[in-house]
Amino acid sequence: MKIKRRFSVLVTLVLLFFLAGCKNNTPVYKPKKQTVILSMDDGSNSDYTILFDYLKKKDIRATSFLIGSKVNSKGFLNEKEIREMKDYGWDFQSHTYSHGKMNKLNRQELIKEVEMNNKVFEDLGLEAPIATAMPFGLRSNLSTSIFMKQTPLIRLTRHFKDRQVIYDQLTKSDLTRIHSINIDLQEGSQEKLQDIIEDINLAKEEKALIVLYFHRTFKDKTHVKYYAEFKYIRQVIQHLEDNDFDFITFKDLYNEIYHTGPQDQV
Repeated sequence: MKIKRRFSVLVTLVLLFFLAGCKNNTPVYKPKKQTVILSMDDGSNSDYTILFDYLKKKDIRATSFLIGSKVNSKGFLNEKEIREMKDYGWDFQSHTYSHGKMNKLNRQELIKEVEMNNKVFEDLGLEAPIATAMPFGLRSNLSTSIFMKQTPLIRLTRHFKDRQVIYDQLTKSDLTRIHSINIDLQEGSQEKLQDIIEDINLAKEEKALIVLYFHRTFKDKTHVKYYAEFKYIRQVIQHLEDNDFDFITFKDLYNEIYHTGPQDQV
């Protein structure tokens, strides 16, 4: 009798595990056509001084991932700029408060990161973030679980060329690891530019979602470690427009997944 009970419990556990896996692999978002999310890390002031008017003239909205501790600091977005961009429909999400390595922090430190960044967003009159871009693409199981309670979308970077970055659909499990392509293009980046164009062309072919990100933008070459030259960003955006991509933000993606029709059932 005990053997039968144990077997029954084992079968039940296996079934529950299988059903959980099926739920996590159920599509929660399918783009209707080729779609791109354009995002910038850090909340540099070039998001406003260089990109904002340029994209506004094209009726394009993008996502800036803010480092909470840097808002109103030299070289970063200030409150006035953020409010003007927000009024247009620009999207602001979290790049954590300290921009530290989240995989090295303990539970209390991670909770403090979330709470302090939320306070910055509240003081700026912004909605609480629903997406986090992990600094350096680094995370741990602990940091993922804590951030997901606040921001169900986690954006990572692609560290390997063969990493999936084209999404003809997103499953629930994908939401914690949305990989993105870095487009920090500078003089001499022709090979990297060609790789990006190939990824964009593949997204068009598969009517898929592609996520792009870059850091501070300069109009000329500089010695900053992470940056993109504006002329190359314009080339990428023009290629996306020429290929009839829909431009959405992370908030748009969140709304598609959690607030419309059958996709409420995530």
